[in-house]
Amino acid sequence: MPLLEVENVVKTFRRGGGPAVRAVDDVSFSIEAGQTMTLIGESGSGKSTVARIVLGLERPDSGRVVFDGQDLTAMSPRDLRAKRSTLTAVFQEPYESLNPRMKVESIVGEPLKLFDRTLSKAARRDRVVASLEEVGLGAGILRRYPGDLSGGQQQRLGIARALILSPRLIVLDEPTSSLDLTVRATILTLLKELQLRHSLTYLFISHDIATVRYFSTNTGVMYLGRFVERGPTEEIIDDPRHPYSVALLSSTLSTDPGEMKPARPLTGDAPSPTTRFPGCPLVGRCPVQVDECATRPVPMTSITPTRSAACIRVRPGTAGPERNEAPS
Repeated sequence: MPLLEVENVVKTFRRGGGPAVRAVDDVSFSIEAGQTMTLIGESGSGKSTVARIVLGLERPDSGRVVFDGQDLTAMSPRDLRAKRSTLTAVFQEPYESLNPRMKVESIVGEPLKLFDRTLSKAARRDRVVASLEEVGLGAGILRRYPGDLSGGQQQRLGIARALILSPRLIVLDEPTSSLDLTVRATILTLLKELQLRHSLTYLFISHDIATVRYFSTNTGVMYLGRFVERGPTEEIIDDPRHPYSVALLSSTLSTDPGEMKPARPLTGDAPSPTTRFPGCPLVGRCPVQVDECATRPVPMTSITPTRSAACIRVRPGTAGPERNEAPS
């Protein structure tokens, strides 16, 4: 049984008397223990909202989040708070997620105060030091403030805080996007090592395709709150099936300076997030659309046992939507 199952989750936001924005629209996926599921897509596609729902920071309008066999969406706030000790997060901007007025010892030790009040002060400090050492820091920074640390050290501090309660799943929300390339590589290596050492499961949000290839087991491509494609990371990156996935991945620069990717741009602008679509939300931008795309509901359809896409021109066993060529 998967460690995490997200089933048909919907989340709508409404500001004042304005129209509703469906930030997450019938999203489903699962993650096996010890694996990494990545969500990719443009800003505003719903990735972070999914992460907040998994963490219990947002309640879905409908659907379920089942973690370790328990339905988190059916729990009382008190029970959910207790369960959060096994669900933690590392955020995009390390300095913004750390209280600048708290010292390192208090930042890392705070979760222990909340979830394990039986520990003595000395025992709590020992746990904090052990967690810091595991991420490449140590007791020498216990009395320092976040502002005294470099960006890479701040993110290691955030990881130490996420580890302190021995979680089973960690949400990684763009954990390296604010770091330079060298530091980014060391943080990713650290996260991989920790995953192997502790059998951690990751839900990873990223725009960096090179990072996704290195780091991820499976990937879901999101557009306007929906999954348009889902499957093994290598297969999606090397052979995207949905026209949006093709456009998204063709827009990224390769780490190989000799590799030239053919551009596969979409036409027009993204629609308003308040727009509701009877058919495919990519209508009007898609280079391979046909008339029925505008009116026919497009559910996720299995292509292979491990791949699925939401495109009426993708068929089981095919290599893509007619190889993404415009229809004649």
